[in-house]
Amino acid sequence: MNQDDRFNEAWRRRRNPPYTTVSWVDNEWAKGRTDWLTILIRVKDNEIIDKIMPLQNEFKRFKCTEPIPVESFHFTIKELAFLADENQNSDEITKEELDILIPSIEEKIRDFSPFMIEIKNLNQFHSVVCVEGHDGDVINNLNGAIVGVDGVPRYSRDYPGFLPHLSFTQYKNSEDFEEVIDYLEEIREAYIGSLFVDSFELVIAKLPVKDRYPKLKPLHKFQLE
Repeated sequence: MNQDDRFNEAWRRRRNPPYTTVSWVDNEWAKGRTDWLTILIRVKDNEIIDKIMPLQNEFKRFKCTEPIPVESFHFTIKELAFLADENQNSDEITKEELDILIPSIEEKIRDFSPFMIEIKNLNQFHSVVCVEGHDGDVINNLNGAIVGVDGVPRYSRDYPGFLPHLSFTQYKNSEDFEEVIDYLEEIREAYIGSLFVDSFELVIAKLPVKDRYPKLKPLHKFQLE
């Protein structure tokens, strides 16, 4: 199934009830852990942001959604694991293991060149309203290459079906969810612009105990040649 077909399949599931996060830390996924390692593309292009902001503002009128901070705008390439003092679970790695993984990931991505992401079409992905990232499956293939590194966990959302997206609004409940989807159907074919990508980052997404959104702490920059 090509990328467009996979995006359309996700769109067909748009009326499935949303997943809402009450606490980032106190849930079955995080289990109290806070340091989530992720490889991602930060979106800092002002032209892209200026086109997303009016869309984001439109969703403030719904009771079930709230805006994601601009400083959190990104395209995920690969969610790695929780950083832990001891590796006790399949979704945990230690600092020592991470130091070994980074050069191995560098080796795996050596054959990838800079690429473009065409940012267009709104969608509903589980817990967020987002814009799709159409890139000819480069990010999906990067995800697959990183998954192929020994010691990197594979998750159900990974290659070969990984879908790049830029989330700009999150669900906090399901109170008027159907109205959100009705509105999404009206404005789905939105065009945001193109983003040139020649590097990406490994970050710690510091999951908040009290605040609403994670803070991103850069750890390493991967450069595409």
